[in-house]
Amino acid sequence: MSDRGMFAGLFDNLPLKGFALVLALALWTVVPDPSVLYLVPGVPVQLDNVPPELALAEAVNVTLDVNLRGSALRTRTLSPGELAPRLDMFGMFEGDNTVVITPDMIPVPHGVTVASVDPPQITVAFERRVRREVPVSVIVEGSPGDGYQFCGQVVDPPTVLVSGPASHMAQLDAIATEKIGVSGLQESLTRSVRVLAEDPRLTIEGRSEVSVTVEVGEQPTNFQLQGVEVTIINDTYRTVVNPTVIGVVLRGPPSVLNQLTPENFTATIDVTGLDPQAEDYRLEPVITLAPLGLESRVEVVAITPQTRLDVHVFQDSR
Repeated sequence: MSDRGMFAGLFDNLPLKGFALVLALALWTVVPDPSVLYLVPGVPVQLDNVPPELALAEAVNVTLDVNLRGSALRTRTLSPGELAPRLDMFGMFEGDNTVVITPDMIPVPHGVTVASVDPPQITVAFERRVRREVPVSVIVEGSPGDGYQFCGQVVDPPTVLVSGPASHMAQLDAIATEKIGVSGLQESLTRSVRVLAEDPRLTIEGRSEVSVTVEVGEQPTNFQLQGVEVTIINDTYRTVVNPTVIGVVLRGPPSVLNQLTPENFTATIDVTGLDPQAEDYRLEPVITLAPLGLESRVEVVAITPQTRLDVHVFQDSR
């Protein structure tokens, strides 16, 4: 037979050949593969309907070994997560609870059955759930810029509502924020950050973000200011002080100290009730900064050349 004749024979009886192909495909889809047993290890469990007054004492780390029966094509494509049974915790109580797991609790597709589950039961331990407000602890990372320092922090709200097993809540003093980077800061920073429950048994209820202001200011330095005049007050007799002009050593932010002059300060010595005598009194003047709105940021740390001044009260009246 010629090549041309053989090629022409391929197209003989096309309707019959097409019917045979369709019939073969139909039989392949209807007739299942031979049934086999297939083990799926590491199947997790899911707990549903946990009573609101209870909390898991510890994580349920038990996994199941599930034996499936069905065609190899269907059983071997199933992952452990797809087979996870949903265990109803309604009616459970504080303490250890035994939960039976039966084959019908494993979700499988049509054509696959569960031959066995190992272990056939697990223990789930619950504790009483405790809820309380817990202080927020701010976590900062890095250091402010040169010449600057942390001056404090403000958290709004200062607490968050946390719940969890009683034993875990008893050990909880504060709940931390995510890290706030402050490297190189030269001014205060306000940011909204999340609060994080590092213990997986704890739950932050409601708002899980807080507003944090990290206060940054200049590092205080010492500054000596000369030329502050000393004033005597409430004197009945003629009174003189030595020296009449003093210096003060101040501590505060450099930008504030640089604004101050001797005229911003008063140095007074109150001689109420002092009688004349041959010896000098040794008295310390009271240093007052004029009300410039800077009083809380400046501290007088020393008086020069001496802390106590010589005050002499004479016999004669003023």
